[in-house]
Amino acid sequence: MKVVCIVQARISSTRLPGKVLKEICGKTVLEHDVDRLRRIKNIDEIVIATTVLEKDNAIVKECEKLKVKCFRGSEDDVLSRYYYAAKENSADVVVRVTSDCPLIDSEVAESIIQCFMENREKYDYVSNTIDRTYPRGLDTEVFSFYALEKAFNESTSQRDREHVTPYIWDNDNIFNIFQYKNKIDYSNLRWTLDTEEDFKLISIIYEQFQDRDYFGMNEIVKFLEKNPEVKEINKYIEQKKIDDSLFLIPAGEGHCDLIYEWVNEEEVRKNSFNNSEIPYDQHVNWYFKKLKDPDCFIYLLADPNKNIGIVRVEKKGNENVVSYSISKQFRGKGYGYKILEKLQDKLMKENKNIVLTGYVKKENMYSVKIFEKLHYNLVENDDYNMKFEKNLSR
Repeated sequence: MKVVCIVQARISSTRLPGKVLKEICGKTVLEHDVDRLRRIKNIDEIVIATTVLEKDNAIVKECEKLKVKCFRGSEDDVLSRYYYAAKENSADVVVRVTSDCPLIDSEVAESIIQCFMENREKYDYVSNTIDRTYPRGLDTEVFSFYALEKAFNESTSQRDREHVTPYIWDNDNIFNIFQYKNKIDYSNLRWTLDTEEDFKLISIIYEQFQDRDYFGMNEIVKFLEKNPEVKEINKYIEQKKIDDSLFLIPAGEGHCDLIYEWVNEEEVRKNSFNNSEIPYDQHVNWYFKKLKDPDCFIYLLADPNKNIGIVRVEKKGNENVVSYSISKQFRGKGYGYKILEKLQDKLMKENKNIVLTGYVKKENMYSVKIFEKLHYNLVENDDYNMKFEKNLSR
């Protein structure tokens, strides 16, 4: 019965590009992952599963340095990446870990694996991730190769293919599921690496324990209880949701009138550099011209039931200027952040390694905070306007 731990890792990340190779106390995040996983006694092999993209050659190189196996597969169909990695390495049991968990607790993971192994005739899937009682960042999923293969063969949705295990734990009429719980609920603690704030918190924790060969969940909890200001660092970071139904769609001819209504809303005109109401004929001429312009991309943020806002990237001289607007009824609900986050995720997936530039009126503090939260750099700041930039190639 071979137990293979498969760790998904790639360079691209919407919020924190290159995070798996960032250094904490002289080691990359991936090295910290591997060090902790190697302490787990009931794992037979560790495999880093990355993509076939050229940018992920850096992951392969790091694996060679760490003397750990590396498998390359699809970027977006992560389920297939896991399936073929497991098959190539003759896995009977798969332990799924993500590379953004450099504080994963070896003892907790070992206990979850042991629970599965002792009940493998009873359970197809055991994890601590659905009904959470452990800190986020100690995520460990254990499942049979049978369950993985069935999910690979039968799941069709993008969500299931991208996130690997939803098909298993969504279908408890097909698979036997067990949730491994802690005696104390620590689900409010966030130790995963997805943002600069997360990186700062995790770095402080490692610095605190850098003289120790190993430290685990209980030691970290005690440290944070004594130093509550550290716990506050990433308190307000929102975890990306698997079931996020928002998506970007290319603007088309049929959106002309809707966008005309949006751009002439009072708040939009107030925050625009041109405050005057836009005449309809002028808008139509402008809009259809932009649709044909190869240096201009316009998208709508939508969910299955409604259109929410618009975002545009337009090349102006040497700059790629980004601007956005959210429909009046959806303002103040976080969609401004979402539309810019979705845009940069799309551009990065398309390998558009460009610098985005955003111009904001100084009094428009809502937009200022969004650009800051997405880690745009403030490059110009005068009495009236602010200029932000973000390099997507980093």
